[in-house]
Amino acid sequence: AMSLNPNVIRRALVFEILVDAESGEVQHAKPVWAKVKSVWKGSYRLVQEYYDEADRDSKSTTSGNPIFGSEYEETVLLLRTVGQLRRALMRRRNIVELHRSEIGIAYDSKTDSIVKTKTKRYESELFNEQISLMCNMEGARLMEALDVVEDLVGERDDVTPIYRYQDAPRKDQIDTLVSLIDSLIVLHSLDPFVFQWKPRGGLEGSVGGEYLGDYLKRLHRRLDSGKTDALAEIDVVRAIDKQAVVTNVGAHFGGEARPHHSLRVDAYARFSSPMRELVGCFTHKQLWDGIYAQRLGIDTSKDDPNLRDKIIKAASKAKTTQKRLGGASFLYLMDRFFAPDLEIPEGRRPRRRGVILGIDSNAERKKRKHSRKVYVKIDELEVKVSLADIESIYGVRYHPTDTIGQYGVCVEVKPKETVPGAPTFYVGQS
Repeated sequence: AMSLNPNVIRRALVFEILVDAESGEVQHAKPVWAKVKSVWKGSYRLVQEYYDEADRDSKSTTSGNPIFGSEYEETVLLLRTVGQLRRALMRRRNIVELHRSEIGIAYDSKTDSIVKTKTKRYESELFNEQISLMCNMEGARLMEALDVVEDLVGERDDVTPIYRYQDAPRKDQIDTLVSLIDSLIVLHSLDPFVFQWKPRGGLEGSVGGEYLGDYLKRLHRRLDSGKTDALAEIDVVRAIDKQAVVTNVGAHFGGEARPHHSLRVDAYARFSSPMRELVGCFTHKQLWDGIYAQRLGIDTSKDDPNLRDKIIKAASKAKTTQKRLGGASFLYLMDRFFAPDLEIPEGRRPRRRGVILGIDSNAERKKRKHSRKVYVKIDELEVKVSLADIESIYGVRYHPTDTIGQYGVCVEVKPKETVPGAPTFYVGQS
């Protein structure tokens, strides 16, 4: 509740959670309905600045940061302690941590316009994320236990839960990613000992290999350590990151507890965002009903029996709307970024460096001409360039040198016939 306005009393669901100081594992969790009052409205930036300054000088007394010497300083320190424990636990569970930076839009009062922003996620934000994940995992576990007991006893049905689940990638999707990485190794003459991925565990292959999270961390540690400054390697790692993201299957809301693959848990639910997500309001009530309805003699059978389905439908619609708004914002950014170039004579327009993150060469899959795309990252913007547009520029049909799997994924497309100036495009190219 760091961002809440101070000195306002609010009703809240509070999770009292005991965490092992060495392993980060949850030892005990209990939901408590309470009224809370924040004493300070903070921000991830202020908290991160406090951590950084405290690390430099733990006895700082000259800082203007309000956290030093405050009544909530200990809480801010505990946020980091628990956050670090939980992040370490997630790594041991081979959970992939992506989204190292974020692109957004913001209003610039100086130019009276909307501008592109790029922010690297603060560690303080990642710590807070771990607290939210832990509450959601424990809330799901408690809600599932209450629902199971009701099913066994058979006298009441107070709990109608909503979970968030995610299926694991299919074996053919994992095989496609492995083959794509192997093709990039050959295409860029990379060291197979460094870049080859041999999957491990479950659908990801046989025991003795490497989890995807470990593989990605290993590549980024290599870049961060300065062991290579080769631009080709850096661009290939960015492309592999992108392909790893698209390999994941989307998450969904449902009424049955099912595993969440990315989080490596058997049940997961949304409790941490009731102010901006309707599902959170519903799960709060289901947890409360499971614990108190029978004790207080409340007849939940009078509740709308179709309410859960309506909530799930509303949540899915909200996700679709959010995606549509995100797409509209991205198009606005593209216009702001590239439109000024059109005012410049063609021969003098700026040349921009980008890296190709992926190529989709299968027009038949979506039955649309413009579904064949080259995905390019330019100044942190991911631009989708239609192969049909490229063909119209160079006056020649492009085709993949080879496709991987059934999805039309390839690492290289080239002109079907020799045309002066018509280049070959390949993943990792910059």
